[in-house]
Parts: sequence; C-alpha cells; structure tokens
Amino acid sequence: MSNIHPAVQEKLDWFEETDHIPYLHRWVAGYCRDLALIMSSIPTHPQLTLGLQHLIEAQDCFIRAVIAGAKADTELLAASPEVAKAIDDFIADPDSGFQRGRPMC
Repeated sequence: MSNIHPAVQEKLDWFEETDHIPYLHRWVAGYCRDLALIMSSIPTHPQLTLGLQHLIEAQDCFIRAVIAGAKADTELLAASPEVAKAIDDFIADPDSGFQRGRPMC
C-alpha cells in the first residue's frame, strides 16, 4: 500500500496521461513528471498538493511554448547546432532523455 495521500496521488496521475501530447513534445512532460515524482516525497501538506497543481499548469505552458516555438525551429536550429543535435538524439532514442545537468546550448 502506498503512503501517498489521495490528493497528491490525484495530481500525480495527471503526469501519467501523455497520450494527448504530441509525441515530439512528450520530453517536456517527462521532465515535469520526474520533478513531480521527486516532489511527492515531501511530507504531505496542502502546499504540496498546490505545488503539484501549479506544476500541472506549468507543464501545459511549457508544452504550448514548445509548440509555439516550433514555428521558429528553422531559425533556432540554424543558429544552434547543439540544440539540433540534442533534439535529433532524443528523437532517435526518446527513452534516453537529454543529459541532465548539461546545458543544451
């Protein structure tokens, strides 16, 4: 049996639903899910639930930013070969994720 409060689990469940997110943008959801799981180890408190709710909202904003930014992809990739390589590496092996702790550009 899990020690996670039902209200916290309800928020965590939102991070598992990624079918509605375009495939190439799921890496954003993956980072948010990872952070949510780490934060869920904080002792249960109403502020934890609120923080997870805000992270759900932030995830939505991040994904919209990625989608909106796709319009400028050509310019970005031309200006930053490191970002282009990181994206290509992720597309080739999405389970590997980006190298954490290393700036992409």
